[in-house]
Amino acid sequence: MDIIGIEVMGMDVTLIALCVLAGALVIAIIAFIIVIVLSSKLKKQRLRVDAFMKGAEGLDIETSLNDKFERLEIVEKKQKNAEKDIKDIFKTLEGTYQKLGIVKYDAYSENGGRLSFALSMLDEKNDGFIMNVMTGSDGSYCYVKAVEAGVCKIKLGSEEARALQKAVNGEK
Repeated sequence: MDIIGIEVMGMDVTLIALCVLAGALVIAIIAFIIVIVLSSKLKKQRLRVDAFMKGAEGLDIETSLNDKFERLEIVEKKQKNAEKDIKDIFKTLEGTYQKLGIVKYDAYSENGGRLSFALSMLDEKNDGFIMNVMTGSDGSYCYVKAVEAGVCKIKLGSEEARALQKAVNGEK
């Protein structure tokens, strides 16, 4: 037996202990380096998170998001009101005269100037009327005929039929 080196099963225990100690020291140094690198990365990530969590006006993201959600609710309410208003407008427009057909003509050969006219006014369902105004040297005469679904039950003159057809087809 040696005082400096103890041999166990033919191996020097002191040398083994020194190797294990050196290995542990290397592992500790590597672990220390990893901790420093991760700490640096964590610090950078915290700075990014802090920058992200602050809005343009210095508000945190929670306050900013709550503000956006409140604004979104207001916009949604306004949109619903606008949709209702649009439906009401379309409902009102169904009964208004939207289609127009007019044909000017000379009712009497002695007048000239095409002072007579047939006017057809129809709603969305092609319901409405045809007004025929005939102007002559002895005065004017006006006739009105009802139209339902684009059809008049009373016989139409050629000008009235053309005015009705223009209104039904949306011609000018």
